[in-house]
Amino acid sequence: VWATTGDARASYGYLLAKHYGYRESRLAFGGYNWTGGMAKVPDLATLIDQHTEKHSRLTDGALKPALAVVLINLGANGVPPEAEVVAALKKVRSRVGKAAKLIVMIPTGGHARDAVTQAFNTYKSTEKDAEVHFVDLGKIEFATCDGLHPTSAGHEQIFRAALPAFDAIAKSGGGR
Repeated sequence: VWATTGDARASYGYLLAKHYGYRESRLAFGGYNWTGGMAKVPDLATLIDQHTEKHSRLTDGALKPALAVVLINLGANGVPPEAEVVAALKKVRSRVGKAAKLIVMIPTGGHARDAVTQAFNTYKSTEKDAEVHFVDLGKIEFATCDGLHPTSAGHEQIFRAALPAFDAIAKSGGGR
């Protein structure tokens, strides 16, 4: 039912934010990818500066109010070039500041695992970013409506599977 309702409160992103005491603000929904997506949606490096609500939070080159955590989970709609992922991470970092935790999560089906992992490692080593983190849950089992998109129960399963990785990140300094 969740996949047809658009109810983001059933998403694992929302459940993770709620669990750690954060308010979730969603930049994009399904169909987005590192390099754009279906229906000609923009790539992440462009999307971060756009607004999907009534007004943009971009002020003087930064998102305001400042974000504490950014979860990026893109890649099920194709394999992104390394340069595009690195550029997107640099752009996101420039918009959220050095204190925000950036968490790059491999899609739960493992799509684009090798490409995103390599790009993440390149970004981490070249930028020396201590607050960028990587989560790869492997290929986990979860309830889906079509073999790819989780149902409400599937989102709950992904949330539960992700908790140990996110607990480790939260304990790595400054997390709630």
